Amino acid sequence: MKFTVKFNSRKEHDDYCLAVAKKLQVKQEKKERVINAIDILNKPSKTNWTQEDEDFIKENYGKLPVKAIADTLNRDKASIIRKASELRRNGHNIYKYESRLTQAHEEWLKNKYER
Repeated sequence: MKFTVKFNSRKEHDDYCLAVAKKLQVKQEKKERVINAIDILNKPSKTNWTQEDEDFIKENYGKLPVKAIADTLNRDKASIIRKASELRRNGHNIYKYESRLTQAHEEWLKNKYER
């Protein structure tokens, strides 16, 4: 069963989550999990990738944390990672971390290992 609840403020959202946690008799350390679960349930599902979404990932993957990209595009972290992998397989130059090698190091490696 899925439902959507609209909140006017973050405090109203958190109060609702804590009331649900209390009703379910959730221990204090698990209340944050309840808040996160309700956030996930209320996050609208989005299945189609727009060109703008893909461009945003191409420009920012490796520069911004994956969570920030996911929040910006209203998706979960796993879908961002999967999409980046798909874009990489399709020939786009997307990497989690940029190379820290200097141009001289890259040339040395090319010369040493080229056949």
